[in-house]
Amino acid sequence: MSATRPSRWLERLAERILASDPHGDSTLGDLAEGYAQRRRQRGRLRADAWYLRHALSIAMHGTGELDTTRSGPFEWVRQEIGVALRTLRRRPGFTLGVCGVLMAAFGAALAAFAVTVGTYEASHWWADEDRTVLIWPERVFSRGQLDVLRAEGRAFDAVGGMLRRPVILSVADRSTSTGGVMLSPELFAALRQQPRLGRGLELDDARPGAEPVVVIGHGLWQRSFGGDPSIVGEVVEVSGVRRRVVGVMPARAEQPGPGTEVWTPLILDPRDPDFWPARELELAGLLAPGVTTVVARDDVRRVMAGLARRFPFFFRPDFGSDATVFRSSDRAWGAVATPLLLLLAGTALLLLVAAIDVGNLVVARALERKNELKVRVALGASRWQVVRQILAESGTQAVIAAAGGWLIGAALARQVPALFPLGTPVVAAAPTSVSVVFFIGTMTLLSWLLVGGIPALHFLASTRADVTVRSRARVGAAGGLVIAQAALATALLITAALLLRSVRSLERLQLGFDPSGVIALPVAPPPTPLSPAQLQSLQHRIEARVSGTPNVEAAGWISAVPLLDVALEAPVNREDEPMEVGAAPTATQFVVDAGALAALRVEMVAGRAFTDADAAGSPPVIIINEALARTLWQDRDPVGRRIAVDPHAWDRWITVIGVVRDLRYGDLARPVQPAFYLPRQQTYTASMRMLVRSAAGSTSIGPEIRAAIADVSPDLPVGDGRALTTVTRDAQGPARVMTSLLSVLALLATALGAVGLHASLAGWVARRRTEIGTRLALGAMPRELSGRVLATGLGLTGFGVLIGSAAAALASRSIRSLLFGISPLDPVAFVAPAVLLLVVGVLAAAIPAVRAAAVAPAQALRDG
Repeated sequence: MSATRPSRWLERLAERILASDPHGDSTLGDLAEGYAQRRRQRGRLRADAWYLRHALSIAMHGTGELDTTRSGPFEWVRQEIGVALRTLRRRPGFTLGVCGVLMAAFGAALAAFAVTVGTYEASHWWADEDRTVLIWPERVFSRGQLDVLRAEGRAFDAVGGMLRRPVILSVADRSTSTGGVMLSPELFAALRQQPRLGRGLELDDARPGAEPVVVIGHGLWQRSFGGDPSIVGEVVEVSGVRRRVVGVMPARAEQPGPGTEVWTPLILDPRDPDFWPARELELAGLLAPGVTTVVARDDVRRVMAGLARRFPFFFRPDFGSDATVFRSSDRAWGAVATPLLLLLAGTALLLLVAAIDVGNLVVARALERKNELKVRVALGASRWQVVRQILAESGTQAVIAAAGGWLIGAALARQVPALFPLGTPVVAAAPTSVSVVFFIGTMTLLSWLLVGGIPALHFLASTRADVTVRSRARVGAAGGLVIAQAALATALLITAALLLRSVRSLERLQLGFDPSGVIALPVAPPPTPLSPAQLQSLQHRIEARVSGTPNVEAAGWISAVPLLDVALEAPVNREDEPMEVGAAPTATQFVVDAGALAALRVEMVAGRAFTDADAAGSPPVIIINEALARTLWQDRDPVGRRIAVDPHAWDRWITVIGVVRDLRYGDLARPVQPAFYLPRQQTYTASMRMLVRSAAGSTSIGPEIRAAIADVSPDLPVGDGRALTTVTRDAQGPARVMTSLLSVLALLATALGAVGLHASLAGWVARRRTEIGTRLALGAMPRELSGRVLATGLGLTGFGVLIGSAAAALASRSIRSLLFGISPLDPVAFVAPAVLLLVVGVLAAAIPAVRAAAVAPAQALRDG
């Protein structure tokens, strides 16, 4: 073979490519000459690439002319894109419609993907997800209980505790309040992400008397220390305690929980007076090899039952019988997996439907361009050139839509986490992350194939050379798509309506307190241990200072905020009918003062509220709720009677001085549980929250309150305030989240259904243009033709509504647990979406109906 001729396989490939070209032989010769010239100048590989590229380019352009001087890569692509842009500019309405539909679908799908991926990553905190478990997460434990479980538990290689609380990092003359966690070193070593600088928490750090150390987060390191790597080894002040910085975590390593930026070791010291009384720890453990969660659960129950036997005055006889063990990833991810996977599946379906909708629009557009395509064919354009133009136009639209969808999706991804309760481990992935880039690229390619492939295949299937598309009397497959879209939109709208009405029922539920204008600030114990009298004095001074702040109506302390915190439970004994601890009813315990009850606007049903006279040293008093009053005395007046609530002092009688309305403090859907309220001045509790009601009803006074607390105790760690209106909304949790997500999906499905119906009927009218013109020429009334189009649209939508309603009725059973106060077959939730969809169907069919009535008979017959 000559050194200046291409490889034989290249020549054979070129012969096959140019077999249908009338100038094929001469073109092969021109290619051979060009190949020889480039082989001498640039080498064999570049010459082979040039030869193959030009053979393909010549075939695509359908011409035998060969430009051997221009060698720009993919020149034909640039030319086709230019032609596509000019064509699309001539029909801006059509272009904006197609790109708008795709942008909306792209944006929704990208946001769903970004949030789902980000949530999955953020909710998996541990290196070994299969072995790391949460131990009885419904409860909090004392350090003593943790110590016993460590010593006697057999199912775990390691057991540790976590205590989340705000901390204050003091640097020079500035103080920063942020989220912190006291963590057992065993659990820190099990975290998925370890420090990028220095080391983590080690076992020696948790020994009593060891040097205080701290690991800081990447964001805190950047903000407070300017990213200086020499911070490792330096001493900083954390909540009044000087600690040596031993490590810096990587970016976005907020584990084991959102907002964590400071990690300190949890120390178990039996000499600590709070070693047994203070129950505030969350427990986690690493399962021993081969141990299942069921075995671990039984092991925890065994240990807790042993505690109850040894300390009968501390624990009820059945303590631990309901203990649970969950894999940590299942617990965190499971809380948000259902709504996120629903969102991801729904947006994927919407993306597919949107692409097919646009394909139908392009088919209708191709029918409108029939004469233009006839002229192109008459001037010598091949079928491939027409297809290439369709693909170029659809590809350009797909790229424009992908760019716009990327921007929309990035904005939506930042908004979706706000729908979830605060603290839910939801983190939207960055729009420029590799996974999101790959996702949007894949969606763009698939959409291009669908958007361009449908009209291209439709055109190639045509049997006539003049690009005439067969007329059909029926709407056909496009009508089936409309029915499917209407059914999907109906099912989503009905499900969203059911959840929305359920949320409305929850919102109308009597809470027993007024959350408007109230904020709750977590206040950690002082860094220096205080006696009960000293702590009471400090809390009193802070309350007085905050109450004197402008725009503050009421302020006070509470041990657990309703609907936000886990409150402790205690048995209740009656003086007039004493009973054993194990047989006594239980009630939820709150420690409050008069200011907190005033901030919540709790209504007194009988008796009186706490006053300053109910101080330490005065006769002990207690307030109970209506549920506890009914449990203990049915319809008798409880005021003046005496009860005991401390199993360590089972005969220390406390006088009931008042009864308050039932407050909802747990699951809103559950009946109100018995509860009692102890006065802060008579009860020692280290960790408290401050409740503040603004006189103006605003919840933006947090900075003023924090400044007021700092005036009294600059080193007292104060966390970020939570508005109780937000807490109440978050308590509606899954139902509210799924309502929001389903509403968005339902509206998108409705919009796409309208587009699909419009495109289907527009194509139907275009295909029957000649028939419509003939009917009009023979005397048919325009309103009859427009009425037929409207009837077709209404029939397709109505059929889809029926299918969607049946599907929603079947699916409503699966969300029964999320409904409150309504039936899964609520008539309003079913009728309203059906009416809305039918109205949308009529509006979508209106434009094609008007066009059908406006067909000029003479022009239609000439075009036909």
